[in-house]
Amino acid sequence: MFVFGISRLPPFFLDFYQALSQVFPVHLFVLNPCREYWGDVVGEKERIRRTLKAGEGWTPEDLYLEVGNSLLASMGRHSQEFLELLLEVGQFDDEFITPPTTSVLGQIQHDILHLHERKPEEDEPPRPIEHNDDSLQLHVCHSPMRELEVLYDQLLQRFDRDPTLSPRDVLVMAPDIQVYAPLIQSVFQPADHEKDAVSIPFSIAEQRKRVEQELCEAFVALLQFTNSRYGLVEVLELLEVEAVHRRFGMDEEDVMQVRYWLEDVRIRWGRDEQHRDELGMPRFRENTWMAGLDRLMLGYAMPGDDVTLFNGILPYDPIEGESTLLLGRLVDFTQALFGYTRACEKPRTLAEWSEFLLSLVETFFHEDDTTERSLQFIRERLHELRESSTLAKFEHEINVDVLLSWLQEAFAETRNPAAFLTGSVTFANLLPLRGIPARIVCVLGLNDADFPRMETLPGFDRVRQKPMRGDHSTRFDDRYKFLEALLSARETLLLSYAGQDIHDNSELAPSVVLSELRDYLQKNFVALDDYGMMTGDPLRHVEFVHPLHPFNPLYFSEGGRFFSYSRANHRAAQVLRQHRVTSQPLLPSPLPDPAQEYRVVTLASLVSFFRHPVRFFLKERLGLRLEGEPHVSEEKEAFTLEPLDRYKLNQLLLQQGLKGLPLEHSYQIARATGAWPHGRVGESVYSASVREVRGFLDKLAKVHPDEAPAVQEVDLTLDDFHLVGHLRDLWGPHRLQYRYASLKANDRLEAWLHHLVMNVLSGPSLPSSTMLVSKDKQVQIEQVGMARIFLAEMLKLYWQGLQKPLQLFPATSLQYVLYSRKKTEEEALESARKKSWMAEYGDANDPWNRLAFGE
Repeated sequence: MFVFGISRLPPFFLDFYQALSQVFPVHLFVLNPCREYWGDVVGEKERIRRTLKAGEGWTPEDLYLEVGNSLLASMGRHSQEFLELLLEVGQFDDEFITPPTTSVLGQIQHDILHLHERKPEEDEPPRPIEHNDDSLQLHVCHSPMRELEVLYDQLLQRFDRDPTLSPRDVLVMAPDIQVYAPLIQSVFQPADHEKDAVSIPFSIAEQRKRVEQELCEAFVALLQFTNSRYGLVEVLELLEVEAVHRRFGMDEEDVMQVRYWLEDVRIRWGRDEQHRDELGMPRFRENTWMAGLDRLMLGYAMPGDDVTLFNGILPYDPIEGESTLLLGRLVDFTQALFGYTRACEKPRTLAEWSEFLLSLVETFFHEDDTTERSLQFIRERLHELRESSTLAKFEHEINVDVLLSWLQEAFAETRNPAAFLTGSVTFANLLPLRGIPARIVCVLGLNDADFPRMETLPGFDRVRQKPMRGDHSTRFDDRYKFLEALLSARETLLLSYAGQDIHDNSELAPSVVLSELRDYLQKNFVALDDYGMMTGDPLRHVEFVHPLHPFNPLYFSEGGRFFSYSRANHRAAQVLRQHRVTSQPLLPSPLPDPAQEYRVVTLASLVSFFRHPVRFFLKERLGLRLEGEPHVSEEKEAFTLEPLDRYKLNQLLLQQGLKGLPLEHSYQIARATGAWPHGRVGESVYSASVREVRGFLDKLAKVHPDEAPAVQEVDLTLDDFHLVGHLRDLWGPHRLQYRYASLKANDRLEAWLHHLVMNVLSGPSLPSSTMLVSKDKQVQIEQVGMARIFLAEMLKLYWQGLQKPLQLFPATSLQYVLYSRKKTEEEALESARKKSWMAEYGDANDPWNRLAFGE
């Protein structure tokens, strides 16, 4: 029997092999880092601990405690115990090859092999590191992406200067290669538009194909819904899986539409009020899936106009036309999800679980050329489940939690071994004896928080209470993996970690194994310059602290330590070296006159233009649309009322009050929207809103006649313009414009435009004044004698604003006007700048204005 690739075995297995050796020879091939006996070697910390424990008067020499080589003593404990156990059960046949000492890497390996380290007290001088020695390098970066970009350039440099070196000679490892897997493709195989970029062939071991991994995760997520709250985010994440939404007849645009619907009807979590009750929560129907789906389906059946309830449900009006087909598919998906996950609550035998889960695969996943192999992989695991129960003759029922544990392990264990050592650069996890001797070995992700890994053991773990030789230790295992990687590199060892914070550039600590290696270098080596002179700290030669961006001009400076092979980054660096120019306006000159149909202007369009002239121009003339901030789906129900929801409610209450309807009727409408806080909190908030709106209704009653408002059609010709539309809210002696909010600049502009039109149309049936009422102010605009001239000027501004962005900023302008009446012009400008222009949502920070005018 020949046993390879074993770096540690518990004593039980060694006893087993020893028993086998009585029948036939058993050969274990084991890596021994040192040719000398090093069973008594201890690390410096352990040396001090044992000396203190021995008591006063004892020295390390008295206790025969030798460090020998600090790297071996610190990182080799894992192997040390294993080799000691092997000495007790078998015979050794040593085969050692002394590494060359022509490089700093070779000298470190030589020291470990011969159990040697410089002793300053014996006047042993530090060994020199030649200026062109790059066999050992430590790269300090800002992120995993930067680590890969630096590695890419380092490998290209070595391929460039050594024709005998090929990608098959490079092994790249990391504590968790999955962190780097999504980034490797973009770095090592640059996009097509980078025509001059060089691709480096690579393979990633321990990685499933993307589709297979995605489907396995989705399958496990389905079963995890059994103990779930059915939160909006987790359900949408499942639906966004391509194989899932295609199974229910949806595409990506449909999923986006569904997301918008579900957020708009305020679904948060819970199937229904009964499910909330089962979870020990108050029995509310609001914000559950059933409440939201009822609104969607009732919206298909009848209009609601946001005020009409049917059996306590508020119809969701946007559901119409072809969207009803999508609604049906959404209902099919939710019914299947709720039905299957409720069925998972029942315990089953392994054979019954296998059949049940096979039907779940058919129900939720679309099968085509892309997903066929991945779904077959899942089916094979489920068939194994049935076979296992048959072989073990296990007929007991198990619950879904036990099943989930088995599935997650079964999915995780199956990897892609064919991707290891394929003739290209190999990326793999840092595992025991993974560092098969390679000419170049690279280790990424040596961060303090990630390596060595922290162990979380339960308090009742008896192994931790009384550790013995051969016991497993994650931290010792990881330390020894690093030592193996160091010994496996034949020519070059490249190490990197994220040692600089990507946000504030603050320093981040490296892994403790890197710290120990740096200490070893400073103790045993000294750097030489181009002329053979000692320059001191070897870390100045070995360590490279990289800038945040790959296009930093530092990479393209002659004679520097940093370099790059990217032509695209070189061009970007050249731009950075040039004189900085502030951003320019979007249009260098006005556009030609728009089409003549723009001279037919609706009153609503004119109001919209003056509310935001820049936005109107960019939308109408250039067809631009600016996306808002990415929306994050919420899973928590409302505990307070959002300002926009409060405003909508107050407007609803206001309309109800003006119609003479009782305000209490609107509470059911507010609850049905899902935006309202539950229980007594919601009732309290609603009562406060009713009191506020009643006060505003009392204020309106003084200027609001009892009769219904009149409507006047608008059809005016002013110079080359034709203005059409309707004047509404004409109440007796004045036009009344009201809004339950603070008075804004746009309220004044809207009132002014309607007032000018009303004065131009002046007649016995039309009022001559306008009353503008808000929460904080009441403004009356009297009849204007030159209304036609003013309105014509407004239309000319409108025409100018269709040729170029009009520099009219209503909020800032109003702030200036109000202060200019009582202060100097300079003070008014300063007030407008601080309180409006530079405010968080001020005109200077408006994305439309920034797009149009630059800086």
